[in-house]
Amino acid sequence: MTTSLAQFQATPRQLWQAWQAKTITSELIFEMVMQNPTLCTELVQRALPELAVGPLHLVNPQQNVHSALLARAVRYDIYAQDEAERTFVLEMQVKDERDLAERIR
Repeated sequence: MTTSLAQFQATPRQLWQAWQAKTITSELIFEMVMQNPTLCTELVQRALPELAVGPLHLVNPQQNVHSALLARAVRYDIYAQDEAERTFVLEMQVKDERDLAERIR
């Protein structure tokens, strides 16, 4: 049995349906939404209501941070700073891989 490339090509309708089915748990959607400083600020404020979070002015997706102490790089989903120069690191986890302790070291 031969497999043709046509079997793996989606129609425009299928692509549109796949796009419509995406939610904030999709890496692409999360990154797109969080790059909007207003939406990112709102999410941080809702997650941390006890803090008065100022508008976020620096929002970087997939921020690499190199640590000499760990001799390795760490990649954050979203790295943001507010006007008070406080740093917020946002990570999205959609399933429990039971490795949280290793991921946050």
